[in-house]
Amino acid sequence: MDRTHVFYAFFVMTFVIVSFSKMHRYGEQATDDFARNNEFNHGCIVDYILEGDPVQVELTSAMGSAAIKAAKGIRDVEKDTFDIRADCVNASVDDVKAEIRVHYVVLDSSGWSRTKLVDATRQAGRIYNQCGIHFSDIEVSVVDVDRHYTRVQMDEYFQLVSATRTTAEPHIYFMNQQDVYDSELWGLAYNDGFTRGLTGNRAEFMRKTGMQSLPDKKVMDNIALIVGNHREREDRYYAHRTLGLGVTVAHELFHIYGNCTCHETNRKNFMFAGGGRSRSQITPVQCARALDGIKRIRGYENHRIMTLEEGG
Repeated sequence: MDRTHVFYAFFVMTFVIVSFSKMHRYGEQATDDFARNNEFNHGCIVDYILEGDPVQVELTSAMGSAAIKAAKGIRDVEKDTFDIRADCVNASVDDVKAEIRVHYVVLDSSGWSRTKLVDATRQAGRIYNQCGIHFSDIEVSVVDVDRHYTRVQMDEYFQLVSATRTTAEPHIYFMNQQDVYDSELWGLAYNDGFTRGLTGNRAEFMRKTGMQSLPDKKVMDNIALIVGNHREREDRYYAHRTLGLGVTVAHELFHIYGNCTCHETNRKNFMFAGGGRSRSQITPVQCARALDGIKRIRGYENHRIMTLEEGG
């Protein structure tokens, strides 16, 4: 199944429709010297040249004023796109038991550069590689947004996810500072169980998302939000913040795969409810749960694709 086919399969599930497929904007694969912003990228980046006009969100009659405002704040659903190569973020492991397939969506104003994404993913890889779990190549989409997305609340990120969710695999959104529950919050995951509770109160969910009718909750299944990162390599706190947020990437993915809160009291464990790059321990029980979760979500992806192909 190629990426275009997968996009159209999941496209049926989304409530807010993008004006046309991002795949129409792909040109040829870029050459090695086509490195946007001339940023050092570890040789880990595969660039793609985008063609065509910016992709904006189509407004629908189901959107209330908050949803319309949030949708208009997305100036281009895919300003830039590239892959992070798997061999740059994984350690060498003889027995690879499973692969994490994940899509990154990055707000261009979030402070997350290519170098930071690679550094953070390497840190997340060090945790999962202990279980024989590797990251596959990671597709990254960069979204152009206006100042409306400086502090992101429920209606904004619902519209963002609806407009950019291209496949059923987990998506991680690298955001500006989010105003969710706590101004110091670094990450938030929406797994299957969380979204079931989120949509339990129809009126409240509609109010939070700015919609006038209940939207499809499946759009929010298995996503994570990571806050902005404005530290640079020269900054004394770069390692703590960027590599610490790499632990957060692993942490939020585990909420998705484990379909649970799963917090640990051991401060060195990556599932301790706090940041810091030193929290990189993972237990055999957690490894087994992660492996089961990867299989569960992979089965869900395949089921959705087969169902849609059959007209279900």
